[in-house]
Amino acid sequence: MMSGVPELTIDTLDGRVAVPDSWLAFVARELREPDRYVVVKDGRRHSYAQVFNNEGTLLLEYRDGSPRRHFQVEGVGIGEVADALSQWSRGERGFVDGHQWTRLTDWDGPEDGSSAST
Repeated sequence: MMSGVPELTIDTLDGRVAVPDSWLAFVARELREPDRYVVVKDGRRHSYAQVFNNEGTLLLEYRDGSPRRHFQVEGVGIGEVADALSQWSRGERGFVDGHQWTRLTDWDGPEDGSSAST
């Protein structure tokens, strides 16, 4: 489909969609109400970036293959979300450096829990 990201898929609450012409307009529309989300998968197993509207607070996550490589940042702006998902769709990861991420630890044992800045 796209250079470097052959199996790109984009899912929303309403179903699978094509790569948008404008990521900003797309995410603003898709995330306009609570409980809406956008998930961008790059075709690798357990690898995605996603955003969820949690009662007006945007939660941005990415998972880079392993449960130990699953991170979240809370309260990001719509422009940052659009940029992050656009980058992920192109196989780029520059957005990671722009945030203080918390590693999600749902799959870890109690001794493995931690926060990380990536």
